[in-house]
Amino acid sequence: MKPLHNSYILDFVIPNGPTGPTGPSNFLESQIYTNYNTSNTSGMLSIRNSLILPNNSNVFRESGNYIYIDEMGYYEFTVSGYLAETANSNNTSLILKTTMQNGAATNNLITIRLNSSESYFSYTKVGKYGSLQKVSLILNKTNDSNAYISEINLTIKKMPWTYS
Repeated sequence: MKPLHNSYILDFVIPNGPTGPTGPSNFLESQIYTNYNTSNTSGMLSIRNSLILPNNSNVFRESGNYIYIDEMGYYEFTVSGYLAETANSNNTSLILKTTMQNGAATNNLITIRLNSSESYFSYTKVGKYGSLQKVSLILNKTNDSNAYISEINLTIKKMPWTYS
């Protein structure tokens, strides 16, 4: 019995020339990740802690229960968490509000309404801002409500698109 004899020649040329792009540059300009304290009280939620990336960014800052956006541009907002109510779920909502830093105009960017007794949620929306903004989360409920909110996280990302 003769062993099989196979031989192969690898013969190709690697082109020589300038290297093309290796991927997007500066895809994420800046981002802030914030989580909030559990609450059963109507009103503005209080920030537990936050992380700004990169840490030398001048785009975001936290002060009190607000997140300040200090550059014009496009931003992606993602809010997630848990909302529960056993008494009157139709009158409970969480609002992500943006306000011009000079207080001239406000916008309820994301409104989350509770349609059953409990709900885990996550909502994302992109906004274009031509003025400096401050961002807050507000729990709205009626006096007879026993609603509470927990595990609340807010991430805001500055998108690399040019503002015009």
